[in-house]
Amino acid sequence: MDFHAPPSGPTAVAAPAAVVDSESSGPSGDEEVAVEVGVDEVLDPKPKKTLEEAESREHRMTHLPKNPHCEVCSKAKMQRKPKRSKSSKPSAAEEAKPQPTRFGEQVTGDHFIKGGRDEEEGPFFPCDTVAVVLYDRGTRYLAVYPKSAKNTADTIAAMQRFAGPKDKIQRFHSDNAPELTSAATALKWRLATATTGMPQTNGVAENCVRRCKEGGGCAIVQSGFNPKTFWPFAGEHFCFANNIAIVNGDSAWNKRHKKGRFKGMQFPFGALVDFMPQPDVRVESMGPKTLPGVFIGYHVNPGGEWSGDYLVADLAYFRENPDVVRSKVKIHRIKEAVPILDGKFVFPVAVWRHERLLKADNFDVPAEVEEVEPLDDVDLLDIDVPRPPGCSRDVLVA
Repeated sequence: MDFHAPPSGPTAVAAPAAVVDSESSGPSGDEEVAVEVGVDEVLDPKPKKTLEEAESREHRMTHLPKNPHCEVCSKAKMQRKPKRSKSSKPSAAEEAKPQPTRFGEQVTGDHFIKGGRDEEEGPFFPCDTVAVVLYDRGTRYLAVYPKSAKNTADTIAAMQRFAGPKDKIQRFHSDNAPELTSAATALKWRLATATTGMPQTNGVAENCVRRCKEGGGCAIVQSGFNPKTFWPFAGEHFCFANNIAIVNGDSAWNKRHKKGRFKGMQFPFGALVDFMPQPDVRVESMGPKTLPGVFIGYHVNPGGEWSGDYLVADLAYFRENPDVVRSKVKIHRIKEAVPILDGKFVFPVAVWRHERLLKADNFDVPAEVEEVEPLDDVDLLDIDVPRPPGCSRDVLVA
């Protein structure tokens, strides 16, 4: 059975959550009304592909749709020229089928294999090598769950995080991978499989996998992190940002949870933030109570519920080596962070990576480069003086 492919845009241009305050709600004090009005005022169902839009907060959260003025999109979403064009329009019979409207009516899923274990990680540090991508067609809710192996146990764990204790999955569509079919059977999800050897019959899941790879790739390029060990955080951040983005007046977040727009702060992946660290980290009693860090993502409970916590990595580890691996970085799970209201974000790790790339091929070299001492007879080297044919530079100096 074939499903329609999920739309990849457009994104909405929404005001940051931290901008809305209780005073804008009016005399009644109804904050929800003020929020909805704010969304309607700034909603743009068809964002223009301009330089201003490419540098906006909303585009940096998901990088959807692809903007030709965005350097990150150009690097992470480049594709080879297709050999032939294909029509992606659904047939008349497919358009006549009723579309799902509630969460759990039609869910599709697939795996993608990222690669082997990074040799630089510790031998006892858990590393993710595959990911389970799940997508709900009724609410357009997308999620990715990195796992250490492609097996039934890890697939069941991913499905249990996707569907909360009160959610009921009425129908699940996938390919004939034994891990997916066994996991769906164990969870008593009604199963429908695609035709063996024909990926086009599982087009929705294949498209979702591609979107996760491209979105996570944009996050890695934007942040400058080590792609071998930080790709799980990049993929999870993209899916969360994609779900809270307002598209055509609503978001997948609201369609599933019925809680209105996302109330938390929105930070792009890898952006510089000031945060209050965990209690085990000491800060000076007289001075700033925050530390500089880079934003990693949001902590999400089973069922897609946000716990209210942010994930921020300490910046000091990346300052020493932009290519540092995940096992050597302390990631704080915190609730307090300084909001960036003007939408001007800095990605320090990407800046350091670019600087060191121009200085040397090895990131282990010191950040400081020894300056070359000026020559004593530099005034004698006049490169603008015309030289006779066959005359060398040393002859002119002499």
